[in-house]
Amino acid sequence: HKIDLPEKLAAIGFMTFSGCGLTEMIFPKSIRYIDNLAFENCSIFKFVYRGGQDDWIEKVDLEDDAFAQSGAWGVDFLE
Repeated sequence: HKIDLPEKLAAIGFMTFSGCGLTEMIFPKSIRYIDNLAFENCSIFKFVYRGGQDDWIEKVDLEDDAFAQSGAWGVDFLE
């Protein structure tokens, strides 16, 4: 199961997708903040960002434990 988050989404809050059964998530270029444990115990194994790696590093404030206990090893970039 895949979800393509809508453009204009700026933040993902604390434990928003905790325990979800999704396998892939696509972040919009508008994302700016991902809170702690947003994906805790989630089955997602692939995260994709619609922008480039430099944009991700420069624009997205990512809490240390945002991807804690998810199956993903990182984020892929479309640009």
